[in-house]
Amino acid sequence: MLHGTFRDLQRALRSLRSTPGLTIAAIVTLTLGIGATSAVFSVANGLILRPLPVRNPAALQTVTSETALRLGFQAGAGWSYAMWEQLRRRADAFDGAFAWILQRMDLSEGGEMQPVDAVIASGDVFATLGVPALVGRTFTAADDVAGGGFEGPVAVISHSLWQRRFAGSVGVLGSRLLVERVPVTVVGVAPEWFRGLDVGQPFDIAMPFGTEALVRGRRSLTRNERALLLTIMLRLKPGQTASDATAALRAMQGQIVRPGAPEFLQEPFRVVDASRGISDRSGLRQRYRFPLLILAIVSAIVLVTVCLNLANLLLSRAAARTLEIGVRMALGAPRWRLARQYLVEALALGIAGAAGGLLFGRWASRLLVTQLPFSDRSPSIDLSIDWRVLAFSLGLSLTAVLIFGTVPAYFAARVAPMQALQGGRRQPRTSQTGRVSGGLVVAQVALSIVLLAGAGLFVRTATRLAHAPLGFDPTNMLVVSVNRGASDLRPGDPAQRDQRILEAVLAVPGVVQAAGSVWNPIGTGGGGLVTDARGRRSDVRRQVAYNFVTPGWFDTYGIAIRDGRDFDRSEGPSAPRVAVINEALRRSVLGESQPLGTSVGAGPCGDAGCTIVGIVADTVYGRSPRDAAPPAVYMPLAQSGGLARPDAPLRISVRAAGDLSGLVPHLASALRAVDHGLTFGFTRLEDDLDAALAQERLLALLAGFFGAVALLLSGVGLYGVSSYAAVSRRTEIGVRLALGAQPGAVVRSLLGRIAFLVSAGTVLGLSASLWLERFVRPLLYGLQPGDPLTLIAAISTLAIVAAAAVWIPASRAARLDPARVLRPGPL
Repeated sequence: MLHGTFRDLQRALRSLRSTPGLTIAAIVTLTLGIGATSAVFSVANGLILRPLPVRNPAALQTVTSETALRLGFQAGAGWSYAMWEQLRRRADAFDGAFAWILQRMDLSEGGEMQPVDAVIASGDVFATLGVPALVGRTFTAADDVAGGGFEGPVAVISHSLWQRRFAGSVGVLGSRLLVERVPVTVVGVAPEWFRGLDVGQPFDIAMPFGTEALVRGRRSLTRNERALLLTIMLRLKPGQTASDATAALRAMQGQIVRPGAPEFLQEPFRVVDASRGISDRSGLRQRYRFPLLILAIVSAIVLVTVCLNLANLLLSRAAARTLEIGVRMALGAPRWRLARQYLVEALALGIAGAAGGLLFGRWASRLLVTQLPFSDRSPSIDLSIDWRVLAFSLGLSLTAVLIFGTVPAYFAARVAPMQALQGGRRQPRTSQTGRVSGGLVVAQVALSIVLLAGAGLFVRTATRLAHAPLGFDPTNMLVVSVNRGASDLRPGDPAQRDQRILEAVLAVPGVVQAAGSVWNPIGTGGGGLVTDARGRRSDVRRQVAYNFVTPGWFDTYGIAIRDGRDFDRSEGPSAPRVAVINEALRRSVLGESQPLGTSVGAGPCGDAGCTIVGIVADTVYGRSPRDAAPPAVYMPLAQSGGLARPDAPLRISVRAAGDLSGLVPHLASALRAVDHGLTFGFTRLEDDLDAALAQERLLALLAGFFGAVALLLSGVGLYGVSSYAAVSRRTEIGVRLALGAQPGAVVRSLLGRIAFLVSAGTVLGLSASLWLERFVRPLLYGLQPGDPLTLIAAISTLAIVAAAAVWIPASRAARLDPARVLRPGPL
C-alpha cells in the first residue's frame, strides 16, 4: 500500500513537472489564498483567541460588574487604590490578587518628551502571574512601599526597551532611569514574550505603587480616592470556580466599598475570565472584532474562488489526458487508482501551497498589524505560530485539496476506455464535464461579484470619510503637548504659567495662530465624554463632549462662532463660570429658545451651572469623524481647576504658515527658554486624523486587494476555459472556416456560451451581494447596502476583464489555417 502511494506520488510529481506553467500558477494562487486567510486568522488569534503567556492563564479573572460589562468594560468601572487596599487584605480568599494600570510617563531630562507606557501595579503582580525575569529579578511586595524597599524606588523594564535603550546589555541592572525626573533603579528585564495584560498595548516599564507614589508625589494614584482607574485581577484557587470567587467578593464588598460611594461602585461584584487579557485601554479588541470577522469571510471567499479556479483548470487538464487514462484503463488499471493519482497530485499542490501560504501569511499578518493604530506607535500583538495557526492552515489546505482535487479525480474515474481510445487527443469533453466546468465558472463569477461589490462599498466609505466635513480646518496644524508636572515655575495662578507658555509659542516666527486646550477635537488626546469615572460613555442620553480652551481656540481651528462671543482673559479662576456651547447642544437641550445669558448644567458645569456667552458651529469629536457631532460644552481653561485631571498636559494647537517639521526646533527652543523643566511632544493633527480613519482605510485596502485577486482569478479561469474550448473545437472550427464561415461568426460562437455563464454568475452574485451587504451596514458611511453605483461599477469591471480574457483565445481560433488543422497527422 505504502509502495503504491509512493509510486503515485512519483507519477504525480512527473505529471506536474510536465505542465510547469499550470503547476506554478496553481501553487502561487494557493499560496495567495491560504496565506491571506491565514494572515487574517493570525491577527484574530493574537488579538482575540491567544491566552496570556503566563502560568495557568485559565485561572485568571478580572473584577467587574454587570453594568460595566454591558457597556463593554471587562475591567469594570475602575477601582481606587483605597478599594484595592481593602481587597488586598482579604486576598487569601483567592490564589493571589493584584491591581494595575497602564499610564504614559516620560523618561526625558527635559525638553522633548521620551514617552513610555508604564505598568503601575501591586508588588506581587509578577509572582501571581508566574512571570520570571529574563535578567535580574522582578519587584515584589517588599518593594511596594512608600519610597521603595531596601533598593529604593525600583522598576522592571520590557525586553523591547532593554534593546532600544541599553542595547541588550546585562549592565542594565542597577542603572538609573529618570522617570518624570525621579531616579528609579532598574532591577530586572521582563522576558520578550510578556508584553503586558492589555492586548495590543505593550508596556515599556513596570513599577510598584510605592515607586509611583514617589514619582508622582501629590498627583499619585495612591493619594487620590477619586481616581477610579485601577484594574483588579485575581487567580482562582485549584477547584475554585468563577461563581465561588464572585460569592467571596460579594461577601467582602461592604468592607471594600465605602458608604456613599457612587452608585455604579455599589453594584454587586462579579468576576469574568481574563485568560486572554483585556483590551479596555487600547480598545483594539472591541474596535476590530467585527472588521476582522468581515475580513475573514472575505478572505475565505477568495480561497474558495482560488479552489474553483484550480478545479476548473485541473478538470480541463484531465480532459486533455483522456488518451492516457484510456490506455491505462485498457491495460487493467483500476478506476480507484486513477482517481487516487489525481488526489495525490492535488495533495502535492496543496502541501506546496500550504507551505507558501504559511510563510506568506506570517509576513502579511505583520504587515496587517502595522495598520492597526494606537497612539503614536503600532500595537504589539503576538503573531508567533502556535497550534491554532498550524491547525487552521492545515485545515485550509485539506479543504482546498478536497474542493479542487475531487472534481477531476471523479471524472477521471468515470472515463470509458473505448471512448477515450477512439477520441485520442481530439476527444472533446463530455457534456457532463462541460456542465460541471460551466458551473464552476458561474460560481467563480458570482463570488467575484460579491467581493468586487464589497470592495467598492469599503473603498467608497473610506473616501467619503476622508472628505467628511469636520467642522474645523486641520491643514498646517501642529499640536504641542506640554507636560507641566516638572515645571520650575510655581506661580500663584496656574493660568499665568499657561499664558507665558502660550505667548512664547505665538512669538515663534512662522506661527500664525495658537491656543491651548485640555483635549483636541479628534485623535490623540481627543476629548472627554461625560460618563463614568473611566471617562467612557455610561449613558448615551447623557453623552456630552466637553473641553477647556483658551481665548482664540475656536479661531485657531476655524470653528465659526454663530452667536455671542469667545472667551476673554478676564474670565479667570475667580470670575463667574461661563461656557460656550455648540449648536447640537442648543438644539438638544434648549430648543429654539435664546440661550445667551442663560445657565447650562451640561458637562463639567454641573449643578452650579455656567452662563452661556457664545454658540459655535458643530464639529466632530472623539476618535473618528464617522459619528455625528455630539452636544458639546466648552469652558475657559483658566476655570478648569478641580474639573480636569491635574496631570493632563496642556495641548497647544498651532497653525503654521509653512512647513511644520521646520517649525518644531524653534518651538522646542521657545519652550525651553520659558522653563527648562517643561517636557513636550509634537503631533501633526492630520496624522491624528489619518489614525482615526485607520479602520476604514484598512478595510478598503484589504477588500480592494481581495477584490482585485478575485477579478484576476476570474479572468484567468475564463481564459483557461475559453482557451480549452477553442483547442478542443479546432477540427470543427477548421471545417467551418474551410466551408466559408466568417471569422466573426466563429468568435461569436465561442463567446456565446461564455457570455451565458458570465451572465448567470453575475445574476447569482448580485443576489448574494444584496443579501450579504446588509451585514456590513455598521461599517459603511454615507452608503446603503445595494448601492446602485457600486454594483454597476463591479459588474462593468468584471465584464471588461471577462471580455478581454475570452477575446484573446476566440480571436486566435478565428485566425486558424483550415488546411493545417485538417491535415492528417499529429496536431
